[in-house]
Amino acid sequence: MNYGMSSDVLQTTHPERQLPNDAWPKDNFSYSYVRASVCCYDQMMFLCLTSGLLLQLLMHMGRKFASVVRSVLL
Repeated sequence: MNYGMSSDVLQTTHPERQLPNDAWPKDNFSYSYVRASVCCYDQMMFLCLTSGLLLQLLMHMGRKFASVVRSVLL
């Protein structure tokens, strides 16, 4: 019995986790393209979230600053 991390052991112990062979692209270029596009999508989501949070923070600070200026001037 082989207790190593070979592919046949993983296939027999967890068959529900195995992807079919045609789920992945055969050539290396399309696989790297899929990986790069997923990574780019993750980076874009991160940038959108952080820019949205920064915009919210700037708006909040602007409101605070405007209220302070208004109270000083009035």
